[in-house]
Amino acid sequence: MRATPFTVTTMFILQLFKGFIMKKIILFGIAGLVLCCCNSVKQYNTSENSQTAIRYLPSFSEIPENILCNIEKMGNDDSEVINKYEAEYLNFIFRAKRDNFDFEGKKVGFILSSSKKNKKHYFQEERSRYLDRLDPSFGQLFIFNEVQKEECGYDAAIVYWCKFVKTPDEVVSILKSKSR
Repeated sequence: MRATPFTVTTMFILQLFKGFIMKKIILFGIAGLVLCCCNSVKQYNTSENSQTAIRYLPSFSEIPENILCNIEKMGNDDSEVINKYEAEYLNFIFRAKRDNFDFEGKKVGFILSSSKKNKKHYFQEERSRYLDRLDPSFGQLFIFNEVQKEECGYDAAIVYWCKFVKTPDEVVSILKSKSR
C-alpha cells in the first residue's frame, strides 16, 4: 500500500494531537500535585463551640534542637496522658492554630488512618522517621469541646496518615471503640 499525501498528513496531525493531549495531562497532573503539596495547613471548623481540625506538615529541620534532643524520651509508656517532652514536640508540630491549647498533661488519642493507636506507636514512628531523615508524620489535630470530651474521654486527638479530613463525629466514634 502506497502512502498518499493525505494519509501522511493525517498521521502527522494525529501524532501532534496525541502529543498535545499527553502534555496537557502531564501539566494538569503536576499542577494538581503542586496545589496539594503547597497547601500544608488546612483548618476545619464545625462550629463556634466545637473543635478545630488542623493539618500541618513541617519538616524536622524546623523543629528546635532542644526539642529533638529529647525524642528518645517520647512515647516510652502506655499512658494516654502527654508528658513534658511529648508536649513540647506536639506543641511545636501543631503550633499553627492550636491557640491556647497546651498538650502537657492532656489525654490525647491517636488514630492511624482509621484505627485507634496509642502515643507509643505514634512516637516510635516519629523517631524512626527522624532517624531516617524523613519528614514528621502528616496529621490532623482535633481539640475537643466539653461535650466531645465527655463523650470520648479525651482532650484532643491526632489523626495521622489519613488521606481525608475526618469529621469530629468520626474521630469521637473511633476513640470510643475499645480496640487498638
